[in-house]
Amino acid sequence: MPPDFIVVGGGATASKEGKGALLTASFPNEQLSSWVVASKDHQEPHPHHLQGYAIGMKVQGMTREQLRSFISVSRVVSREANHPYTQARPAAGNVLIGGGFEVLWTGPGNLATASYPDGGAWRVKSKDHIVPDVARIVAYAIAIRPDLPVGRIRATINSGGSQPTSHPQHIVNLPVGYAMTCGGGYACLGG
Repeated sequence: MPPDFIVVGGGATASKEGKGALLTASFPNEQLSSWVVASKDHQEPHPHHLQGYAIGMKVQGMTREQLRSFISVSRVVSREANHPYTQARPAAGNVLIGGGFEVLWTGPGNLATASYPDGGAWRVKSKDHIVPDVARIVAYAIAIRPDLPVGRIRATINSGGSQPTSHPQHIVNLPVGYAMTCGGGYACLGG
């Protein structure tokens, strides 16, 4: 991010060619100046590129330090499991504006399957695949106090889903007048 911005969201893409690569991390650094992403191949070596994205926020009339004082990050670590899951929730009165995940894997690996807002919390999931491998997953919830010195924050969450395919994707639009701060997704079996 440019030095006067706060990172509030981000994402990543990894290779879907050949055996493919899957995401294992997409979360803010402690200073909220960068978005950290990671991916891995699975069972068979697959050198690949990883593309990261960061979404920044700057509020006219506020310095970075002033804005940073209104933003908090909650971090929750799951229990160890083959299919770990957890959620992070902002402090009472704060508005969820983003989130992320980090899979704490060892061995063959555990792969992310969900990172999305739901019911005021940021939910995350991962799973082993074919080869058993327990791991933990970390959920990050990025929130802001709604009453800024320059105005009040209003937030909305829109969602939608794709049809089952081998490489699904879906576009979700925001209402007019809103700016995107973070996006998420949840991969599940079709049916």
